[in-house]
Amino acid sequence: MSFMIIKNLVWVGVLSGEAILYWRLRKRNICRRESWAHVLILTLVFVLPGLENVFIMLFGNVLKINGINKMRSAYYVEQGLYWALVLLAHVFFVRVLVKCFKKSVEAAEGAPATMNILDDIGID
Repeated sequence: MSFMIIKNLVWVGVLSGEAILYWRLRKRNICRRESWAHVLILTLVFVLPGLENVFIMLFGNVLKINGINKMRSAYYVEQGLYWALVLLAHVFFVRVLVKCFKKSVEAAEGAPATMNILDDIGID
């Protein structure tokens, strides 16, 4: 019981921290596609166990998913999929952070002194 409370509090903390970071980076975020991938995968992580329960409730008798060994193996598959999707979502989150804090090429090299079209032509 206490493990579930601690796990849920950790999730609330992690998701709140990510929301605050996204709020702070909203103007710098140039890779919105990866941000959406992160958010959608995390949403899938939280929706998938409920969908699995509905699937088992509706089709459990038809597919004969009632043995303890089948339920245990389904639990292991669910946990593996859950943590793999969490890891994948946070890979996207880290990529967003790296891209947001990366210096642009122009800022790193410095802008040229003059931006004239004829600077490349040598006049003797």
